Amino acid sequence: MMFIESLKSTPRPTLRQREMHEIFFLSASLRIQQADSATQDEFWRRWTTYYFEHHSDEIYFACDDATDRTMGYLTGCRNSLLASAELSLSIKSYRHFEDLFAAYPAHLHINLHPDFRGRGAGTALLQHYLNDLKRQKVTGAHIVTREGERNIAF
Repeated sequence: MMFIESLKSTPRPTLRQREMHEIFFLSASLRIQQADSATQDEFWRRWTTYYFEHHSDEIYFACDDATDRTMGYLTGCRNSLLASAELSLSIKSYRHFEDLFAAYPAHLHINLHPDFRGRGAGTALLQHYLNDLKRQKVTGAHIVTREGERNIAF
């Protein structure tokens, strides 16, 4: 069994952020996993700072009931167009997708701890976030992946 909590609602924000950091790098490419700490720090900041600073209410954790471990996390943004000016400064490819923002205004990033993949945590996080978007009348969401990645079928 699992439960979903947000960064805003968790009684353990420091623990959740530490586990998110671990999962982030377990999910990163081998090149990033083997990089020096300065490169890893820059990579972490590039992909997470905006969400911590502007969308902490859209950071969710799937947690294991038995162990209280974070199984995975999702970071989201309801309005990709509004975020574009700032995100495109750190994520150069971000603007390549601006033509999709009208139809799919929200976006998300999701990563799961390898020990918990295939147990429904990703589905639960995604359903939770999409339900939140639906309540807020957001009409669609997009993700970006690339050919050959494990999540291509997603």
